[in-house]
Amino acid sequence: MLVRDPSTQVPLAANGEWKARTQYWTRRLRDGDVVEAQAPSAGAIAIPPSVQPVSFVCCATCLKQAACETVGRCAAQ
Repeated sequence: MLVRDPSTQVPLAANGEWKARTQYWTRRLRDGDVVEAQAPSAGAIAIPPSVQPVSFVCCATCLKQAACETVGRCAAQ
């Protein structure tokens, strides 16, 4: 089955991807379209500091703050 990310419309990678637990992904889990994997142990993968996730901050003029926080970018743009 081809499962697309709802925000980018890009199909999921064959070897899997980490996604936030949203209603969309919870439904995909329930329907059996995707499977939940366990995170690797802390020492198994070293993430370089240059690739560490950065928290998202909405712009001051954003009218759709909740939508922006869900997709991780300004929904008004």
